[in-house]
Amino acid sequence: MGMVLFRNPILFGLVFCAALAVWAPGPVAAEDDDVAVADLVAAYGAAWASRDVERITALHTEDSEFVLYVDGAEPARGMAAVTAAFADILTANPDYASQARALFIGADFVVIEYDIVSPPLHEVRMGNVVFGKPASGTPFRLPAIDVITFEGSLVSSKRTYIDSELFRRQAGSVKVMQPDAEMTAQP
Repeated sequence: MGMVLFRNPILFGLVFCAALAVWAPGPVAAEDDDVAVADLVAAYGAAWASRDVERITALHTEDSEFVLYVDGAEPARGMAAVTAAFADILTANPDYASQARALFIGADFVVIEYDIVSPPLHEVRMGNVVFGKPASGTPFRLPAIDVITFEGSLVSSKRTYIDSELFRRQAGSVKVMQPDAEMTAQP
């Protein structure tokens, strides 16, 4: 099985929508071919776009893992911890949205390059860091990479890598949440 790469956003969008149209709940043999993984990715992307934590976690294994590689974020292991982590991200960031840039599909995994986009209306929190509204007044645009592995038709691991230094440069201010939930300003 080869890698499938979509660098053209229009092509990616067409494949993504086509995969959404044909995806049906139920077992999918991810090892059959790259198209099966593309179907899983499409369903997972639609779940995130819905901002419905139950819909997102319904596509995860019970022993699933979520690791957000940003300052102060602890790995979430097991359904309860993953659910709490996703709920926290979506609650803390009401304007969270993403725009895919590239998709690399393997037999039981996908790597997604995307931008986290948030209008300059609210602060953005990732891990224990709160990034203030952008000083420029323009939306945040933060490159990120997800490495998602599948076990059958479910997500077994989601690892998110974020360039927090770029985020710091865009933010009007940066605060770090301490374990006791106090905030301290950072330059």
